[in-house]
Amino acid sequence: METTYYSNPVPTNPLSVTMLSIVFDRVYLPGVYLPYSTTKEYELLDRFKGILEVDKRSGSTPDSFIMLSILQFLLRYRELENIFVGTGKPGYMGILEPETENVAKELEIAIYGPPPPNFIPTITNGQNFGVGSDQINTPSWITYPANAYVWANKKNLSLITDNQEFPMPQSMPHETNAEMLASYLCLSSFSLILPQIRPLNAQEILEVREKMKEDIQEFRTAMLSLTGKYRELVGENPSLDKLKKESKFLADTIVKPKIESLNKRIETPGEILKSELIDLTIQAPSVLIKLKLNPSIDTLLELLKLGQDSFKNGVKRYREANKIENNSGLALLLKLPRNYKKEEAK
Repeated sequence: METTYYSNPVPTNPLSVTMLSIVFDRVYLPGVYLPYSTTKEYELLDRFKGILEVDKRSGSTPDSFIMLSILQFLLRYRELENIFVGTGKPGYMGILEPETENVAKELEIAIYGPPPPNFIPTITNGQNFGVGSDQINTPSWITYPANAYVWANKKNLSLITDNQEFPMPQSMPHETNAEMLASYLCLSSFSLILPQIRPLNAQEILEVREKMKEDIQEFRTAMLSLTGKYRELVGENPSLDKLKKESKFLADTIVKPKIESLNKRIETPGEILKSELIDLTIQAPSVLIKLKLNPSIDTLLELLKLGQDSFKNGVKRYREANKIENNSGLALLLKLPRNYKKEEAK
């Protein structure tokens, strides 16, 4: 599972970093070179502060925004070098595909409208700026998305954006495959739980990828199983907008109800009482009344402490008969909100 990031040379939203790095093995940043391991933290901070000082004096620009975004990304996520993979090389302004210039012009028209008569827009290809003993090389704010679009089409990879306001070019045809369809389904389905989780730092992301790798793989497999239905909706050579729209439709109508149903069955203690496997003819009337009035984990534990074998065996049989979480393919979407719950505002 690999994808291409579209909006900027690096993701600027911490939740996007969390989502992309858990869902995908690799996220490509076409034409970008990042000095992950060859720069020190203080060198990145010094460069960051220097750019801020220039912005205060002269005003910020799209190029300075990109430089600050990349430096901030490296400060936060340097350990994710093998996940967010730049395809550029040091010493270049940002390596561009031959078709990039025309696509960049198309994007500029989509953003600003057609140029006035006798005016020829000048497009900056990229930038190169030093950090410590190394450097950062990247396409510009307009050539990066254009280049990413061209590069992803050539590699037949999905193209992911988290900036819905930035336009997508429509000048190049592309072919869809099962992995590409599954990529969009994974993202749309994962997005359902984003409001419930907090952004993860680099160490937590690596921890999830290692400790929950089976859940991640089963989640991907579950999304692949939906690609037949997806193909019926999008047809042949669909636009990127249609891919995103239909994947959201499937996530909302198929995945979301399953998650809600699983959560209810797994996390509601009262569901255990409804099971015919549970024998409630036990000598604990006060606890049973309490349980029926308020079916909580505490009262269930209270029953277990009484040592009633029939109840213990019933709970065990119930759990064995309902191993739905790990067999659903959606365990990832159930476990992450529990383990990395969004902190409540104080």
